[in-house]
Amino acid sequence: MPLQPGTAVTDTLQRWQLDEAAGGYRLTNAITRMAAHVTDAGRLLPYPKNQRSPAVWTLTAP
Repeated sequence: MPLQPGTAVTDTLQRWQLDEAAGGYRLTNAITRMAAHVTDAGRLLPYPKNQRSPAVWTLTAP
């Protein structure tokens, strides 16, 4: 589990939750409380909300 900011989000067992945000939802690590940030290369990296802007996703029904 990434405990350091900027450590790649991997497929290892992690606890993530959706938090409401303006215009959608943020993906937040339930233990570290760091939110997922999307890099220019499309990678997901967790950072504290005051260090990098968290990504905001919208959910739509098919």
